[in-house]
Amino acid sequence: MATTFTTLLGRVRTNLVSSGSSDTFYTDAMILAELNDGMWDLQKAINALYQDYYFTTTPSAVSIAANGTTISGWPTDVMVVRGLEPAVPASYPFLEFVFKPYTSPEFMAARRLTAQDPTQLSRMLVAITGAAGPVAAGTVYVAPAPTTALSLRLTYIPTIAPKIAANDNPIPGQSDKALIAYATAYVRSRIRDDQSPDPSWLSLYATEKQNLLVALAPRQEQDDQVAEGLFEGWGN
Repeated sequence: MATTFTTLLGRVRTNLVSSGSSDTFYTDAMILAELNDGMWDLQKAINALYQDYYFTTTPSAVSIAANGTTISGWPTDVMVVRGLEPAVPASYPFLEFVFKPYTSPEFMAARRLTAQDPTQLSRMLVAITGAAGPVAAGTVYVAPAPTTALSLRLTYIPTIAPKIAANDNPIPGQSDKALIAYATAYVRSRIRDDQSPDPSWLSLYATEKQNLLVALAPRQEQDDQVAEGLFEGWGN
């Protein structure tokens, strides 16, 4: 069962030898802010494992209008895109989406084409521009434009919204101790001459973080984890 931020906050106060929520030196808001920062730091590290602990897929949530050059309905919480495909793949048996920079020669050439029938297209180029979540959705360009509207399935890693005290800890792998150490280290900067995080608690956080990452990958052990060769799967 997930631990609430209220419980984590209380354990940080124990480390601080704090009198409780009436403490005006170590306020709840201050500690909660550091718990959120620790949560985001751990999420970024977990995402780098490519184990899809944070994973969202949205059939038909995004679309391209007929003759459109951008994707509509792009969520504001997209951190990293894992895949893009037609919402009904069987209707577009040849179509694949390929990500390219907007200013690449391939994308520039695709923009020069007239609108194409998506049932006959083999690929459509996609360029993600602008800030990612949680700053903004950004603008996602496509080329060439389709002659008919397309509904798409977007698969992505979302950002985590800030948590309040009543929310559960969303970090997997029994991560409570890591978050508590992170928050304790940074809140204790208030009592240090150099205003830097407490090095002992920061070292404990680093150890807990590393142990967490080791425990979370791989997330299955039935099949071996292997890297595919460049030409693997191509027969002679």
